[in-house]
Formats: sequence, C-alpha cells, structure tokens
Amino acid sequence: MSFGERLREARLLKGYTQKQLAEKLDIGGTTVTGYEKDNSEPNMATISKIIRVLGVDANFLLQDEIPKLAYKNNATLEEFENLVKKYRELDLHGKKIVDFTLQEEWERSTAAASAQVLSFPDQKPEHLMSNAAHVRMDIEIPDDVETSENSIMDDENF
Repeated sequence: MSFGERLREARLLKGYTQKQLAEKLDIGGTTVTGYEKDNSEPNMATISKIIRVLGVDANFLLQDEIPKLAYKNNATLEEFENLVKKYRELDLHGKKIVDFTLQEEWERSTAAASAQVLSFPDQKPEHLMSNAAHVRMDIEIPDDVETSENSIMDDENF
C-alpha cells in the first residue's frame, strides 16, 4: 500500500473530505488529491501536520517508503541488516573487539580528515592513506571500553 493509499484510508477513517483535510493542513484541495494519487509528495512539515490532524502514527503512513531510503554512503537496508546480524552473532569478546576497533578507527578517520582539510587541502598525505582497519588478536581491550546491552546493534527490533 502506497503513502497516498494510506493517507486516503486515514482521511476516510477520520471522516474528512479531501477539502476538509486540506483546510486543516492549510494547503490546497488539489494538493491532497495529488498526495492520495501519489502524483506528489508532502514535505516533512506537512507530513508532521498530517500525522497530528489525522491522529495516525508515522509508521502507518511511511512503512512502505522506509525500505526505499538509502543509508549514508549508499548502503542498502539489506547490507546494513547483514552487518547487524553478524554483530549479534559475535560472542562478548568479538563484540568488544568490534566496538573498540570501530571507536578507534572513527577517531582516527575523523582526526585524519580534519588534519587533511587543515594541513593538506589539495592532496591526501601518504601516512593517512594506509588501511588501518585491521584486528590484532594480541591486543588487550581496556576495561573502560564498555559494551552496552542496550546497544542499537543488540536491539532485536532494529
């Protein structure tokens, strides 16, 4: 079911005509028609008003649209879910290694990016081009590296 179909269903359940809904949303009646026919899409401010006026949950209106969204760096939903699944299957030691490595690499990468922009605007220095994303099994994970049981990676509903 598309956004437009869900919008129409919610409008009818509330007992509004397209004109009445348009007035409550402070938009034109033809705009509501366009939304319901999936000819146009509302902006986030309008979606927020629709949710409030019709008393529906955002998930109800957008559930078919969410899988179409791409994640940062063009990762697909399937790629992201695959990574989360692999993480969940790790034992505590494995999760600590991944968490530690991720934090260290994030800090290194963001610091390197900042240094490059400040020091080397036209070229990337050789020492920043190495692939430091490796795991050494002989390192000890500091006790202060905390793994959270409520981590997004462990959330079954994510």
